[in-house]
Amino acid sequence: MGKVSSQLTGERSVRVKELNVRVGDRVKKGDIIAKLSTEQLEADRKVAEGALAEAKALVTVAESRITGAKLVLGRQERLRKSTSFQRSAFEDAEVALRSAEASLRSAKGVAAQRQAEVERIALEIRLANIVAPYDGIVKSINANVGAAVTQRNPDLIEMLDLSRVENTISRHH
Repeated sequence: MGKVSSQLTGERSVRVKELNVRVGDRVKKGDIIAKLSTEQLEADRKVAEGALAEAKALVTVAESRITGAKLVLGRQERLRKSTSFQRSAFEDAEVALRSAEASLRSAKGVAAQRQAEVERIALEIRLANIVAPYDGIVKSINANVGAAVTQRNPDLIEMLDLSRVENTISRHH
């Protein structure tokens, strides 16, 4: 006997959209036996994708700042041997470059976090189709259509594993 659980990755609550089986039904491994609602997840994904686009734009801005800072520092280095050279301007250019590089590292970190969030939500959307993990018989259904499912109460359906039942029966005969 086994339980078929939703595989939610966050603290969110998701509603049961469809139950495609009844108690006593035979199912095959891979059959879609229930579906969870993805409307909120789709909305969350759009928000996360917007945040990712913003983070990528900040990476582009930071890269541009580095390009500009390198140009200024290059000019200052070329002036080093001239009478126009000012040590403070050279040091300011070095600081500006280091600052731009730090901004880029930070922007890339934020972009990576945003990308991970988009991927996590996409995974939850893919996991909204609950499939039978093995050939079996539906023993009980622990949620109705419209019921909320969370990571804390993920068990939707209990199944009997036919291979185990058949092995037990054949050993006793």
